[in-house]
Amino acid sequence: MIFSARAAVAPAGFLTVAQARLVLANRDLARAAGGALALRWDDIGQRDPDILERIRLDLRWLGVSWDAEFFQSERGAIYEKSVAKLQAARRLYPCFENDDELRAKRERRARVGKPVVYDRAMLRLTPEQRAAAEANGKLPYWRFLLSDGEVTWKDAYLARQQVKLRSLSDPVLVRFDGTVQPSLAAAIDDIDLGIGMLVRGVDEIANSGIQQDIRAALGANPGGIALGHLPALIDADKGKRARALEKLTVRQLRQDGIEAAALVAYLTDRNAPGATDLRFDTTQLLVLNRLVLAKLSFEDVAARLPAGADAGFWNVIKGNIDLLPEARIWWDVVQGEIVPPILDGADDLLARALNCLPAEPWDAGTWLAWVSLLGPGDAEILFVALTGEEQGPPMPTLLPLIGRDRAARRLRALSRDL
Repeated sequence: MIFSARAAVAPAGFLTVAQARLVLANRDLARAAGGALALRWDDIGQRDPDILERIRLDLRWLGVSWDAEFFQSERGAIYEKSVAKLQAARRLYPCFENDDELRAKRERRARVGKPVVYDRAMLRLTPEQRAAAEANGKLPYWRFLLSDGEVTWKDAYLARQQVKLRSLSDPVLVRFDGTVQPSLAAAIDDIDLGIGMLVRGVDEIANSGIQQDIRAALGANPGGIALGHLPALIDADKGKRARALEKLTVRQLRQDGIEAAALVAYLTDRNAPGATDLRFDTTQLLVLNRLVLAKLSFEDVAARLPAGADAGFWNVIKGNIDLLPEARIWWDVVQGEIVPPILDGADDLLARALNCLPAEPWDAGTWLAWVSLLGPGDAEILFVALTGEEQGPPMPTLLPLIGRDRAARRLRALSRDL
């Protein structure tokens, strides 16, 4: 069985848009290949059942289902076996330098124009020196000895990728307290869970190269995973990487009124290989959200509409709102009260409109018959007077919902002479 998705616990406690984009890409890749989707929680050191359940709810809201669920916090024994194997093969070596010593090394190399990579000084550590360090109470952290070569792969989204391992520092994969770092845990998980394909962010390319080297060191096929790296989304205003997506949560968009189908379609469109529009533009998202709302039936939204709203009301306003919470505004227009707009110089129009206000019953032809008795451009002013808005649902179908008594009261309230 092929597994291909992973989800990390969001530090803020909610699923971010950037995380959701990766989950959706992996979901779509797995389903297209007829494979299963694994949800893996990167929860080492941060297991919180409440946070996990919040993210599950966000994923389900997006329509994501999964075939299996795994927790890194429960996989310690598996990690320990792999760590022991790498240590025995001398691919993990102990280091005792502290942060100040490492910083000084980096600064010295930078001053003389050398690449700022780890100098592998601890490989020359003698048994006696290690024993002395440990006798002084020092605990080692463990670096992975990278191969002296290159890792290449055909990327599902980008051009063929090449990572020159010799240009990278040997990564720290095990902390001094024995905690396995995410890069090693992910590589071990991919082998153990049988991951066959994986989509990651573009900033993970170097890490993907390192993990392929780890896979080889553990005896797995280094190229056994089909890799794809999604290009970063671009801020529509600044033209730079949309870093705000690292904090923007799915829950926030949901509370703002964005529909799941709109967000999924928007992100999926930008996940397609060869996608040229990588902007995250909220204006475009709202346009798409309006189209999604226009296709929803009354039954789809009834529970989220104001109390008393019926199918007739929904059919009038859908297609004319960007967000479902805007339905509250139009419910007040047709059944409640509105804030009177400021219409300087409109007293004469309001008086004429009130004098020729048609008798009920009203239907879809009432509006056109009414405004035909007024002057050019008066219909726009009258729309504002009756709704408090500059644009919205078509007045021929909206006016019968407002009703004659309510329309008359609003016209009188706006004119000093009526």
